[in-house]
Amino acid sequence: MLLLATYRPEHQHAWARKSYYTQLRIDPLSPETAQELLDAHLGDDASLQSLKRVLVLRTEGNPFFLEESVEHSSKPEP
Repeated sequence: MLLLATYRPEHQHAWARKSYYTQLRIDPLSPETAQELLDAHLGDDASLQSLKRVLVLRTEGNPFFLEESVEHSSKPEP
């Protein structure tokens, strides 16, 4: 069985001392790489540049939060 959990770096947990625990750190994306990710998801239309800058700043380049922000922003309201 594989359990994958994501959490913010400031979160404290007791797993770190377990023999079966492995931490894989995913560092924030550089602004250029974050731009490439957003271009892939949203396209490269110039009218989206300000939105993309806000997304990168708001998520601090975290790839999971970037993708989640794009996913939520593209879903229609119920």
